Amino acid sequence: MPHSLRQADIAVITLSKPIEQSPVVEYAKLQDGIIEAGDNITIYGWGRINIQKIPGVSETPLFPSRLLKASLTLIELKDKQLVLKDPIQSACHGDSGGPLVSSDGKVSGIVSFGDPQCRPGHNNTYTSVSA
Repeated sequence: MPHSLRQADIAVITLSKPIEQSPVVEYAKLQDGIIEAGDNITIYGWGRINIQKIPGVSETPLFPSRLLKASLTLIELKDKQLVLKDPIQSACHGDSGGPLVSSDGKVSGIVSFGDPQCRPGHNNTYTSVSA
């Protein structure tokens, strides 16, 4: 799919009844304030962390056994997208749909797409939840 068609790739699911909040289940708070270029934002996900290279065998993606997080810097705000990058960390396959959480603990975006090789230092693009 061309990147121009991915500007707001959010699906909304309507449930037949509300999810009950409890000590272990809370509703996410959506960003209602202003976030700016230069802000540090945290992504959470279960995405690929490495490629295991076994001689004579094809490469095998490695996925984490626990939820991971990474802090990235917001570099650009587009119409319905947030662009982040970090020289050391990156979102990767399996992180799509995960939350992008600003420093005030509110969800600012959802992991959308990035560098196909998941290389740090390349742009990661997120759909803004306020779009």
